[in-house]
Amino acid sequence: LCDGLLHNRVIQHLNVAWNGLEEAGCSAFAAILRSNASLTNLDLTQTGFGPESCLVLCEAMRHNPQLYTLDLSNNPCRFDGGRHLMVMLQLNDSVRHLGLIGCSFVGRVDANYGIDASDDEEGDHRIPDGTFTADSPDTVIRWGSKRKKYEFNKHDPEGIHTFSLVDLADRAILGLLLSMEEENPGSMLDIKHNSKKLTVPEVQAAGWFKELPIGDGEVRVKFQTKLRKTSSAPQAIEDVDLSNFLSNLRDQRVADRDRLNLTKMFCASYYFMADQARQVVDSFEAMNEKMEAAVMLFFCVINGDAAKRTMFQTRPEQEQFSKMLG
Repeated sequence: LCDGLLHNRVIQHLNVAWNGLEEAGCSAFAAILRSNASLTNLDLTQTGFGPESCLVLCEAMRHNPQLYTLDLSNNPCRFDGGRHLMVMLQLNDSVRHLGLIGCSFVGRVDANYGIDASDDEEGDHRIPDGTFTADSPDTVIRWGSKRKKYEFNKHDPEGIHTFSLVDLADRAILGLLLSMEEENPGSMLDIKHNSKKLTVPEVQAAGWFKELPIGDGEVRVKFQTKLRKTSSAPQAIEDVDLSNFLSNLRDQRVADRDRLNLTKMFCASYYFMADQARQVVDSFEAMNEKMEAAVMLFFCVINGDAAKRTMFQTRPEQEQFSKMLG
């Protein structure tokens, strides 16, 4: 079915809801959206669309200008899938209706640590004392072994990546790295295709930036964003992303618990300055939700020494916050 859709120019509405596609089948459907030029409405409700499929979808939708409605309701997208869907919406401006009812993005919001790592065997790179431990450009990252492919974070791409060209998730990560090289030239330091060394101009001339080669083979890429060449320190969330985040948090139709879930997903992808974290905390109304949000944000604040006194202004609030942090 997916092979047929790759070249189909007629079908505009497709409903495959409540079929047992599972992760592999859903990833295949996500991948065809990179090339399909006719679909405007796609329903993948209750199909097993998981976090790896969300990763593939994120990269594919960079190239899709016509899909208008996408329904992913009642799928186990989980925490990392939510991250990839947020990135997708930043990269695509054609989707107008996105169904995400019952997508199980988050589990319990842990009031002690803020980050629920139940879906993440390795955890992330933030540790409880607020120290940042980033991958260095020489860290060899083997996706699919110790680190799940869906854990890829566009905001922390440093390292030496190895990809299989027949794996859809690998192709998606490589496609995202190539798009980042376009945005920030000089980030892709070393490229090897089946052990043959290539330069970025050679890869560009071969058309990789538009379409990756088809067939067996392995690609090895060393990646380091130019913004981090002088420092391994994390970068705070940009003003435009913070503004969009705050706009969603301050929507009166959103319940505080949903605001906490959204905050949790942003904490997995961004870092904050203390004053930025305060703006997020101020978006909550109930004090207990303010405190839970502050605990999540605390481990993502770059200037953590200023966080306690910045996020809360009164001494009783600061003391309560310190007590929650332990």
